[in-house]
Amino acid sequence: MKRIGILDTIVAQQLIRLLGNGAFGLPVHLEVMSLFKWNRLVTMAEDHEVLDYLGKGMNNNLSEFQHFPSQLADEIRIRLRQFVIPTFDERYAVDAIHLHSSRPKRAFEELSDKELYESTPETRRLFLILMRNVCDMMLSGFCLRGIIDLGLALRQEGNHVDFVKLESWLDLVNLPRFMQLQGSILCQCFGFEVIEIPFMKEEDPKAGRLALSCMVDIGRYSSSEWNFRQVSGGFLFNNSRQWLRGIRRTNLYFPYSPSESVRSLMHSMATSLSEIEE
Repeated sequence: MKRIGILDTIVAQQLIRLLGNGAFGLPVHLEVMSLFKWNRLVTMAEDHEVLDYLGKGMNNNLSEFQHFPSQLADEIRIRLRQFVIPTFDERYAVDAIHLHSSRPKRAFEELSDKELYESTPETRRLFLILMRNVCDMMLSGFCLRGIIDLGLALRQEGNHVDFVKLESWLDLVNLPRFMQLQGSILCQCFGFEVIEIPFMKEEDPKAGRLALSCMVDIGRYSSSEWNFRQVSGGFLFNNSRQWLRGIRRTNLYFPYSPSESVRSLMHSMATSLSEIEE
């Protein structure tokens, strides 16, 4: 797991506090930070698609910002106006979920053909959020937006979720440690109780640390960014920064699903190579 510097730890924890307040109404006490740290915090929030919840957290605690840099406050307002709040589109979510291990992939495809649509919308939505988060972790890196979406779905729609059906689906796709990881992040970062997360069988003690480690790695991987590029003369060059990120991500999530993490890396390499012009 990536070592986190003191500065990054302070910034990430401050962001977690503000998001906890903005998304879940948790009480918050903020640390005094420099302009540099606040700029880094806003960049983290933007990178994790949670600027709207950051804005709510800041608005809920205006008394804490008496000495907040006015220049940065104006910049945040501009970014918030430009920020497009991600919406959850069920059909898009199904199409965007790509697993690479044979058993989870086959199970998800069979479920999405019919059984998913024979359940309540809330059950289906919660399952798709969990699966989308797994794919995000594997292909582009941990994203706070997905964890907050999961927490809000549990809090707002949990009474309408058929958790017996949900757990049967999760058993079929067979990625249990990834599901425990998501629930554990909610507990350790956003104050959830284990009883609020029926599908979580055991809390992962390293989840909070893993979340903080991933938060500070600003610049989430995009599949549109190349791993390999061909230049004149036929030589191949690899994007070492993205390549190292892929290796680090595979190493990070290997304990949660060795097969899926390795196959996702191989898929990323194969896709990049296939896009090189002959």
